Amino acid sequence: MRCRARTIVQRHGARRASRPQVKRDPLGTAFRSGDALRFVSFCTSALLVSASLIGCTGGLCSNDIIGTYPSPSGNIQVVVFVRNCGATTQYGTNVSILLSGDKLGDEAGNVFLVTTTPVSPAVPRNSIGGPQVDVKWLRGDTLTIAYPAGVEIRRQVVMERGIPIRYVIVGARGA
Repeated sequence: MRCRARTIVQRHGARRASRPQVKRDPLGTAFRSGDALRFVSFCTSALLVSASLIGCTGGLCSNDIIGTYPSPSGNIQVVVFVRNCGATTQYGTNVSILLSGDKLGDEAGNVFLVTTTPVSPAVPRNSIGGPQVDVKWLRGDTLTIAYPAGVEIRRQVVMERGIPIRYVIVGARGA
C-alpha cells in the first residue's frame, strides 16, 4: 500500500480537500529551512560584536591606585588600590605585592581584599570610596596592613613572595 499525505475531509459537502495541509507554528507562519540558517548567522554575529565591545573596554572592572610603597630592600613594592566593578558592587580596597618595576594588572589584589557590607557600620573611607587600608614596612621586609573593624575580608594572605604579612584591625575593642 502506498503512503499518502493526510487529507482533511470537510463535513459540509463531504468533499476531500484538494491539497495536503502544511504544518504551521501557532502564529500561522510556515517554517522554512533557510530561517534556521539566518537565525544562527544572526546569533553568531551578535555574539562576535558583543565580545569585541567587551575586549575594547578592557573588562568590566577598573583599578584606581591609591599608593605604591617600595620595600626597605627595594626589590619589592606594595600597591594599594580600589577595584571598581560597576554600580551594583561595593568598592573594594586591594593590596598587591609586586616585584619592583612591575605594573599592576587588571585583576584583584594578590594579598588583601576588603569590602564593606550593606549593614557595615560607618567605616573610614579612602579618597576613592573604598575602606581605608594603611600599609607599613617594618625592618626585615615585613609588611603590616591595618584595616578598620566592620569590613568584609575577601582575601587575606599571610605570606607572599617570601614577605611575611601582619594584619592589624583598627577600631576593634581591645586593639
